[in-house]
Amino acid sequence: MGYHGELWWYNEKPFLSVREAMWDLTSLEPLAQRINSSAINASNVEGYTLIIVHAWSHDYDDVKTLVNMFDDHVEVILPGQMLELINQNVEKVNAKP
Repeated sequence: MGYHGELWWYNEKPFLSVREAMWDLTSLEPLAQRINSSAINASNVEGYTLIIVHAWSHDYDDVKTLVNMFDDHVEVILPGQMLELINQNVEKVNAKP
């Protein structure tokens, strides 16, 4: 993926790029392992992972399977909730280009 979860601010609003993708994966396990081993820090952008799901490659059951592979410390939320948390908790400094 292009930007690997980088964060930019525009008019005090966060823009978070995709960190992971469910796109033509033959196995969901490596993706789940990367998420499970990600940083746990609500005040740093590294603590957030936006996953894009390719609708022609994966369906709802695949998403459920992936979520069931997550460790207990991983919290699944909607994108709008994630942006609210980032806005509340992460310093408003743009990612390095």
